[in-house]
Amino acid sequence: MKTLVLGRGRVGTALAEALRAPRAADAGVRVRAGAGSSPREEDLGWAEAVVLAIPDGALEGVAARIAGWLEPSAVALHCAGARTAEALGACRRRGCPVG
Repeated sequence: MKTLVLGRGRVGTALAEALRAPRAADAGVRVRAGAGSSPREEDLGWAEAVVLAIPDGALEGVAARIAGWLEPSAVALHCAGARTAEALGACRRRGCPVG
């Protein structure tokens, strides 16, 4: 599965490293900078799954920014323990499964 991890903090970096491990060589992981830098459309169009490993307070804004660039079949996930999947509402409205 082609997975994009947004966020270069501890969680995002650990996830990307795990997905890049030899046992996950086909994952196609690509890491972009955190929420402070804008993800680009070309970074998202190829992704089958997007993991938002970004600060809790940035989830809605980043989800709104990227939703239109995702294929409706792409899965959008976040790593915020204090937030529900509703934080990715823009992606859900696009048709993406969220969690």
